[in-house]
Amino acid sequence: MIRMINMPMPKADILVVDDNEMNVRVLEALLVSRGHDVRVARDGEEALEQIDKKHPDLVLLDVMMPKIDGFQVLENVRSNRETELIPIILLTALSDIDSNVKGIELGADDFITKPFNKSLLMARVRNLLRGKNLLDELESVDAVIAMTAKIIEAKDKYTEGHVERVTTYAVKLGEAAGLEEWDLRNLKRGALLHDLGKIAVPDAVLNKEGKLSEEEWKHILLHPSIGADILQDLKSLKAVVDIVLHHHEKLDGSGYPDKLKGDEITKESRIMAIADIYDALTTTRSYKKSMSPETAIRILQEEAQAGKLDSELVMLFSRLVKDGIFDAISE
Repeated sequence: MIRMINMPMPKADILVVDDNEMNVRVLEALLVSRGHDVRVARDGEEALEQIDKKHPDLVLLDVMMPKIDGFQVLENVRSNRETELIPIILLTALSDIDSNVKGIELGADDFITKPFNKSLLMARVRNLLRGKNLLDELESVDAVIAMTAKIIEAKDKYTEGHVERVTTYAVKLGEAAGLEEWDLRNLKRGALLHDLGKIAVPDAVLNKEGKLSEEEWKHILLHPSIGADILQDLKSLKAVVDIVLHHHEKLDGSGYPDKLKGDEITKESRIMAIADIYDALTTTRSYKKSMSPETAIRILQEEAQAGKLDSELVMLFSRLVKDGIFDAISE
């Protein structure tokens, strides 16, 4: 005998979309009894208006409706960057395989055939809301990362805007290099946090006018290791640690801190190296004036020819610069 475990369900804002009044009443009563806030739309047009007005945590969407059917609503929601991740359960009287496949292909998270089983429906609602909560937590992590990056950057008056620029360069290059969405997310996080270790570098060193002494450089050389150590125990940022630790490594082993060579360096860390160097070259620092993008690209190409940087990635980055992808970015 299977024992049902009554797990707590997070309170949510749920939009019920159905033109059948009886279905609406049943669903509304069921969801309200579980503590949820329920909104109702009785056709596809009203559903889209409600979603645009306030993004719900979950949508229960009937397929067969007047004006705009559920498939069209689903397609519209998934094509909008701001609403594409809203969980959607299709409620349908259609039992044929083709309709189910169409719903999945359009991006439905789940579907229930009417008349629906209440226990099964609520179990699926519970699971999707847990996933939504996890996604919201990840977005909260990104907000904290962005704030942390600004705090670190504020320590160094010569690198204002550096983190945002490097993040833009790295993500665009990652996209051009064909990184998957999850890898791009980690690359973005790594770019935002790549200088985290500078929080332990004395302000006098970071803001010194002119070149650094050998002793002062030792502080700078430690910042990747310090940043990685800070992040090491954070499970949600485990994939970011390597990027923070190795963004100064070179393919020929001349980088730091671990003097990695070739395939020992991940693609994400190679991308970060190019983005970081390009920004350093094209911005004014205490010890140098800024270079033109053309000069910076030439230096990157020379580094690639010398076996220090990934030549394919440098070629892709050069193309992005030439195509004006970064023209709107100013120092």
